[in-house]
Amino acid sequence: MGASLLQTHVAWAQDTASRTKAPSEPPRAVSEKNDLASALPEDRAGTPGDGWQKSADRAWTTRSHTTPPNPPGRVAEPSSKLGKGWNTSADRAVTLAADSDGVHVLVADSAKAYEWKNATVLSEPGMPADSWIGNQCVIDHEHAAVVYAPRTFTNKPDLMQGGAFAAIVNLGSGKVIKLPFTASLAYFDPTCNPDTRTAAFTAYRDMNDPRSTKTRVVSVNTAGKTTGATVTGGEITSAVPVKDGTLAARGASWSTSTGQAR
Repeated sequence: MGASLLQTHVAWAQDTASRTKAPSEPPRAVSEKNDLASALPEDRAGTPGDGWQKSADRAWTTRSHTTPPNPPGRVAEPSSKLGKGWNTSADRAVTLAADSDGVHVLVADSAKAYEWKNATVLSEPGMPADSWIGNQCVIDHEHAAVVYAPRTFTNKPDLMQGGAFAAIVNLGSGKVIKLPFTASLAYFDPTCNPDTRTAAFTAYRDMNDPRSTKTRVVSVNTAGKTTGATVTGGEITSAVPVKDGTLAARGASWSTSTGQAR
């Protein structure tokens, strides 16, 4: 089905530093002489590590703690607008809305006339941002995979290509599992497969030099457990987790991987 991707490089996982400890001190100000690592609390400096996150945009602004507006209310007259069976349907809509507080994961159920609720807000303690951005896909009815980062990450190639944060969100309870690796902010990342109930996260390194470019793809399940990990030379896009591994595009062809977690 195409050339096999390279085997997983265990050494790649240097960016698995702990990401759950809250900072004990308020974030330090970022000056033009500071990079991102110097602005992070000590226990987060280096995340995602291994060269993936070396600098940050100098235009950071103080985080605003404004209260976001409430999501739109439920559909008026749902019986006439949503059709028969709307109140027993399991259909669910999921989207993201970002502001200076973080990336809001919004959920609306047909049975509740699509009244939006805020499942959770994703951000990183001590990291200032004028606005957050992110992408999401739905793994199953109860879980979404999300990539998120401060908006200014898009101004730095290394952060855009592989410095964003990753998480699994329980859409019902709002529980968040922050993943111990980073990912790309590319439009196709992450990608979910409801059949396997897994999600694939892609990250790149050294894309300015085609001879040195590497792609890492990590697949996880709804519990955040890694189910597959692969590293290959070159640029691989649109990776999708499947039963036997991962499918992805490589130039005018497509590739497969059977790399398993170690």
